[in-house]
Amino acid sequence: MTVFTSAQVTIVLTDGITNNDNIGQFNVFTVALKGISRVVAMGVSGNGYTTAQQQQQHAELNRIASSPKDCFFEMSFEALKKIVGPIARRACPIR
Repeated sequence: MTVFTSAQVTIVLTDGITNNDNIGQFNVFTVALKGISRVVAMGVSGNGYTTAQQQQQHAELNRIASSPKDCFFEMSFEALKKIVGPIARRACPIR
């Protein structure tokens, strides 16, 4: 997991699912991040993941993100690169 943080927005990028022995840390981490900024979560399906694992990963991304609109999930890094623009606009809107 990679985390980029500014005073207003935190971007979390992950290509996996939380291990059962780390679920407590995961819960503390997500609450702490949401307490200091808006969180945009980006995920890429793990290589060889089953449908159930992909669903778990998407559910975890939704828990990390501040809102469903702040959650992005793609099947590959190539696909994720194609939506960097919308992610950047969501993270740093120009007013």
